[in-house]
Amino acid sequence: MITIALDEGGHFENLQNDAKCMFIGGVVFVYKDEASRRSELKRLQNFFEAVCEKEGCSYPEDLHYNRDYSEKIINLNQAKKVKDSIIKLLPDFLNGKGAWLENSPKGKYYLYALVGDKDGIKSFQEKSKISNLIDDGIGCNRYEHMAYRSVENLLFYNPRIKDTDIRLDLATRVVPASSDNEKEIKKTGHKKLKESEDKSIYEATSQASFRAAIATMLQSCNKQDIQFDDVCVESIYYHQNHPHNLNQGFLYLSDIICSLYDGILQGYNKASAAAEKLWLSCTQYVPQNNVLIWTYNDFDQKYREMYRAFENEDYYKTLKIMYELSNKDKKNAFVYENLWFSEIEKEILFKAPADSLKKSIEQLDSALESSKITVSEAKFIYDLLKPLTEELCEKNNIQQVLYHLYKAEFAINNHSGNYLASKKSFEKCKKYAQYVTVEEYLELRNMYSVCLCDAKEFDVARKLAEETLDWEKMLVEIKEVVFPEKNNVHIHYGRTLSQLAQCYAFKGEYEKAIKNFKDALKLFGEMEAEIKRTRSYLLHAYIEAGKDDDYRELAELYFGSANQKEQLISILENMENNEIACSFSLYVYLKGIYVLYSASMDKKSVTDIIRKVDEKCKDKKNHPFEMVYKYAAFLCLLVGNKEYNEKAHKYIALANNALDDPAGILKDIADDMSIQFKSAEDGGNVFEHSELTYMYR
Repeated sequence: MITIALDEGGHFENLQNDAKCMFIGGVVFVYKDEASRRSELKRLQNFFEAVCEKEGCSYPEDLHYNRDYSEKIINLNQAKKVKDSIIKLLPDFLNGKGAWLENSPKGKYYLYALVGDKDGIKSFQEKSKISNLIDDGIGCNRYEHMAYRSVENLLFYNPRIKDTDIRLDLATRVVPASSDNEKEIKKTGHKKLKESEDKSIYEATSQASFRAAIATMLQSCNKQDIQFDDVCVESIYYHQNHPHNLNQGFLYLSDIICSLYDGILQGYNKASAAAEKLWLSCTQYVPQNNVLIWTYNDFDQKYREMYRAFENEDYYKTLKIMYELSNKDKKNAFVYENLWFSEIEKEILFKAPADSLKKSIEQLDSALESSKITVSEAKFIYDLLKPLTEELCEKNNIQQVLYHLYKAEFAINNHSGNYLASKKSFEKCKKYAQYVTVEEYLELRNMYSVCLCDAKEFDVARKLAEETLDWEKMLVEIKEVVFPEKNNVHIHYGRTLSQLAQCYAFKGEYEKAIKNFKDALKLFGEMEAEIKRTRSYLLHAYIEAGKDDDYRELAELYFGSANQKEQLISILENMENNEIACSFSLYVYLKGIYVLYSASMDKKSVTDIIRKVDEKCKDKKNHPFEMVYKYAAFLCLLVGNKEYNEKAHKYIALANNALDDPAGILKDIADDMSIQFKSAEDGGNVFEHSELTYMYR
């Protein structure tokens, strides 16, 4: 059973004029039965009465700052003494230590906070799109959103507490409205409670509004079995009435907790930094696992998407978002990783159903195959899923999943440039190849041919691709008989032709390479991704062969425009939506510009390109961003002044930083890059001393 008691702190209206953090906070008490709750209420009352008596103050009046009609605090000194004294004693009281060792709580306490700032959730403040009933920046809406979200977090986005028997003790909030802002509050539909000459009082939340909000939450979530012992929403009562005072014990405590938070968060105006400070500070009051903190911002919006994926057992999406968040906002990530991500990882590692794991491994394999995931995020997902997947597959004899698991491992090692590790992964896959289709296994052989090229074993790679092509031809002949209406589309055959073409290109046999690339393109039908990838390879071949007319013609198809400025704009505009694919496009674009056109370009055109790249591409990681930065550096050197020479060196530094611990071909690329840059600085041919060919230089 759980009691949730919440209060608030900070200013939720006039957001643009207030840079302070606002928060909803309080306590969560987890207990065995109703007798335990009643016992704890009595324990709370004894605690508060004892502190007030010791400080020479009144219970319950001096638990809180009380104001007269003019808003002047009438018990400032008394309330401060009581609050300070209670906060000092909280660690022992909440944990049943020290003087409270013989009278420990009949349950477990958690401290809770939802921390916001004036930025809030951006999608709730887009004036042209958002209704005034939910616009986060006007009236009492922000408080209402945060109050409901606080309950929602604790009940539906909380991997730590699973109980479904709930009691809510929530404090109401009223808002005074002066004549200049009353119109705004009226627009949001809040109820007017009373009116005087100089101001009106509006109700921000009520029993009915909370009940409606929670009912809506229940209808739209996977956790519809929650039972409520009581949903109590009322003002906190600070006058002597012992039965009433007893029942408000958890609300009194939540008010004290909010005073504690207010002291901790002085000077903080961003939710992420405030959450980090609050979490670190609150661990002196309860164990760190008993501090529950979320933030009211876009980071948390993404966390919610991740949690829904987790509840739906889509572990691939869960971990993909987790990786994204862990690398997005370090202060928020620090809190969420410790509080929420670690719990979700444990749930996946120890409780994930076999079918869900199978689906996630296959999704990872597919994403790697289609270059829709970076190596670092793929490795993050793989490392988490691998141990449990191997264990479940061994128990349940699911061999096919192991093939996909080790194929993902192979792809990660291959993209990382680790040839020896890739070779071991390939051998693992061969062991389970009988459990997948022939085409899937032939596709793996193509990947291994790429791996051999990365190891610069071009002749071995070519031989493997030629053997695979012979088998693909047999399959094509069979398909043309069985499926005559589809005999113009043969994706796997096309991929093998493309791989063989790359083997020729690495050996400098560009005519053979170009023919095979063109033949491959004829086999893809309307498969846009395959066509785009193969055209990219072919563009590199044209650049290396110096075929600028052929390059120009194909570039118009590949980039969607014949105009080079428009080509670059298109690439960079799509960078956010598909960074990996666009990075390869940007790489071939910059390489084409530098190798084929830079000799005839004026300096303004070159600086325009650099300026656009500067705006969109900063501190990017993973291959081929090192190539993007390298060619940007070469273009900077063409400008020929001090500013751009310095910029060229910065780009080379970025290029080196783009590869974390490079190994294999990535190490060769990094080493070759330095040789090329030295040649460019000396005014020579950048490829004069280069040891690499085709797409690696």
